[in-house]
Amino acid sequence: MPELRINVGIRGSETAVIEVYEGDVCEDVARRFVRKHNLTNSKAVMDKLVKQIEGCRERKRGGSGANNNKPASRGAPMAGDGTKILGRLEVELSDGGKRAIVLREGDDPKLVVSAFCSRHPGKVPGSQQRSLVGMLEDALAGNKKRKERERRAAAGRS
Repeated sequence: MPELRINVGIRGSETAVIEVYEGDVCEDVARRFVRKHNLTNSKAVMDKLVKQIEGCRERKRGGSGANNNKPASRGAPMAGDGTKILGRLEVELSDGGKRAIVLREGDDPKLVVSAFCSRHPGKVPGSQQRSLVGMLEDALAGNKKRKERERRAAAGRS
């Protein structure tokens, strides 16, 4: 049974699941995934997948650094698994529809927007993508500042 399952956009609106088992090395998992789904085996694709796997591992552990040799933790970083949801951003698509991006603690804004755009191909112009990344980065920075203030306040009460 996999310890970590990650939904990844692969072609247009098509998605697939990366399964990570205890003791797996991120690069090996990414390489197998690329081969299995006949994806372009470029350095950029591999780096993106490795970064996504590492980020999910760390969010599940509650840590901040990544170590490719550590075993994966359990479950995928989805709502309801303990990963703190920071907010929800409604995005208007070029076809007039609206969809939401859910921002979780520890998310990489560029990967979140990239995955969103993969699910909605051609419906989010480049300028809007950059704007979304900026908004998510601002939200994460604000959350980091808030947590630091709370930490200092708690330390002051001790």
